[in-house]
Amino acid sequence: MDDHRKIQAYIAFTCPVCQAYHGLISHWGSTLPKGWGFEFVPVVVPERDSVLAARSFYAVRNKRPERLNDFMLASFTAIQQQGKDPRNEGTWVQILRDLRITGIEDAWRDVPEKQVLAPLEKLVKYKINATPSLVIDGRYIITPDNTNGDHSLFIQLANGMVSKAMAT
Repeated sequence: MDDHRKIQAYIAFTCPVCQAYHGLISHWGSTLPKGWGFEFVPVVVPERDSVLAARSFYAVRNKRPERLNDFMLASFTAIQQQGKDPRNEGTWVQILRDLRITGIEDAWRDVPEKQVLAPLEKLVKYKINATPSLVIDGRYIITPDNTNGDHSLFIQLANGMVSKAMAT
């Protein structure tokens, strides 16, 4: 689990703050210095909704990674604006079908259990207790709580932590 020079953004599709920060974090992740990686990671806990969300997330990432942002936006909308039940497998199947990705149902069934459980291990390792959370270089964890919800300050803090990681 080497997370050196990597940013992991832990999110939950049921989290309004994750939805509010999604675009900002996604854009910020695309501006990282050369040699740094960025990935969203679905929070997985022993609850049906998070397991179904992770399975769907990884089905898209495995089959058509370029559509992952579309999936994330559709998931936030379905769960938070349309009131779809995240514990219902049908909710996730419909989100995936609406993306019109050929073979996505097979990809959903073929997501390895290990891939769904890996975020749970990291959640424990990094003691993630709020979403969204950024894990920077496997050493620093920040959330919007650290900046009292100030979007601009959050990005400044994230940049500062990347700089600190690069210097050490």
